[in-house]
Amino acid sequence: MGERPNDGVVPERSALGKSSAGVVVPPLQKGVPSSRPFNHLDVGKDSQPISAFSNDDIFPRLADHTVSTITAFSATCPTLTTGGSASATVQVNFNVPHGELTQVAAVLYVQDGTGRWRIEDGANPSTRLPTRPLPISGNSIDRDPLTLRLPVSTAFPPKDPTDPRTLIQRVAVLAFPLGPTLPPTVPADPTTLEFGLPGAGPGGACP
Repeated sequence: MGERPNDGVVPERSALGKSSAGVVVPPLQKGVPSSRPFNHLDVGKDSQPISAFSNDDIFPRLADHTVSTITAFSATCPTLTTGGSASATVQVNFNVPHGELTQVAAVLYVQDGTGRWRIEDGANPSTRLPTRPLPISGNSIDRDPLTLRLPVSTAFPPKDPTDPRTLIQRVAVLAFPLGPTLPPTVPADPTTLEFGLPGAGPGGACP
């Protein structure tokens, strides 16, 4: 990130710098240290890349957040004679400088013939507590690898027309950040979440 000059990323304390004419720019936020004011003319060069300021001036200013992406997804629908399966890998980038988020978990949901969703992997179906949460701290750009990869999978028995739980309709995968200010459990039904399905994979529909 920010290895080349003039990449358009500016640390917040640049608001306390001076223009080339010497005009002081009013601060955007009170209380921000002004020990090293600067402007676009002296930051963003090869000798002072933006990346040199990211850990101290960019990331700590941001709110805690995670961004999840489904990097692998596969689903095989069960038939009357064979079973099926579903699996996915969730990749999570994060920035958590304030301790509001401390873990992240991936959960695989299945909608069966009753129309209800159920938890298949990643959380206890009864308690809805994540079973394999991973701790997060700092910023994923500082880690090796840069992101966490959370695998989830399940196997389906063959379809039984008398048992609607074996009639798989859809699969959804979600990633959940966890922390002291957030609920410790995951939703029983992924469609109850506001603003759509964060991190949802390409939901697989079975005939």
